[in-house]
Amino acid sequence: MIVRNLILSFTLIIGLFLTTNSSFGQKVTTQDFLEEFNINQCFTGSFDNLIEQINPNENSLNKKIKSKLDDKLPIVILEEETPFPSPCNLHKFNLEHGIFSLELISLGNMGGFKKTIMLPVVKVYDENGELLDSLKVQKYETRSPSSILPFHIYSLWEFKIDQNGYYYIQVTSENSSSDDLSLDASNEQVAIAASASTTPGAPIVVGAGAITSMLLKGYPVKRSPFGKYRIILEQALIEK
Repeated sequence: MIVRNLILSFTLIIGLFLTTNSSFGQKVTTQDFLEEFNINQCFTGSFDNLIEQINPNENSLNKKIKSKLDDKLPIVILEEETPFPSPCNLHKFNLEHGIFSLELISLGNMGGFKKTIMLPVVKVYDENGELLDSLKVQKYETRSPSSILPFHIYSLWEFKIDQNGYYYIQVTSENSSSDDLSLDASNEQVAIAASASTTPGAPIVVGAGAITSMLLKGYPVKRSPFGKYRIILEQALIEK
């Protein structure tokens, strides 16, 4: 039993601390990204051109979608209080009028000494490229590793549409700052200050039970422009 536990512990340590290139590609932090950023890399076309370049598939409601932000996607400038660049992805849905709930989980890239996570920014556009102003964030928080998920950011968004048609959920990353998150912060501590564009009126806080592994304690999780995420869109209420 002792030998078996030692083998399991050794395997876990190797998995956590060996520097690897995962399916995310090379781990790039937001600081790296901003230092190497060139304005000439940015996408400058219309929203229709952006749709054409990304060529998103049409998705269904109530279905989990696995996706990612990577260096193959176009880079856009998010015009917030402090403009910043980000890779951009689009998810296309054919929706009827009503209220919709969007769950987005951003997965931490926790292998090796450098640990990164993408802070998602969500916007919703109609088929004419008009931004919906009804989008509200309900939850935006870090969550502990589990048996099926690594350290991650859980976010829940809600929006209302009045017209039937195609809508595009735009996912980008929050790169206005390069501040780290902390795996061993307490519930009361704010891990990082969120921008108004990401979580209006609310800080990003560490969820309950964030200290789940002594092997991870004390290691900062750095912001990254890239990362894997999962979304699921559900209709919350049909308007009469």
